[in-house]
Amino acid sequence: MTALCRDCAMLAEAPPAGGRCASCGSPRLVTHDELATLPLANIDCDAFYGSVEKRDHPDLLDRPVIVGGGTRGVVLASRSTRGVDFNTAAVNTLIGIIPPVIFYFFVQRYLARGLSFGAVKG
Repeated sequence: MTALCRDCAMLAEAPPAGGRCASCGSPRLVTHDELATLPLANIDCDAFYGSVEKRDHPDLLDRPVIVGGGTRGVVLASRSTRGVDFNTAAVNTLIGIIPPVIFYFFVQRYLARGLSFGAVKG
């Protein structure tokens, strides 16, 4: 089985021991039986170009970077720029919980009546 390192693009006939690239030590390996014989590869380089810009301009490391333009583009954000908005999560949870609770309160007496009616034999 052929292995390809996603960081340095080194091809190996077999996956290296330890699951790391022998050339650069990266754990990002792709393995496939026909990897070396595939005639066409589609490589999406948006993330690569964004990483290069962040490497070349260290002032962009903690800011989102937009790659592309025109009709399509990709926004690359580091972990430091992705905030967790707990207020939005709480509101969404509340919105998801309220309708079933309201429904339960409206049909509760019918549910109890149906359960008690089904429990009576004969």
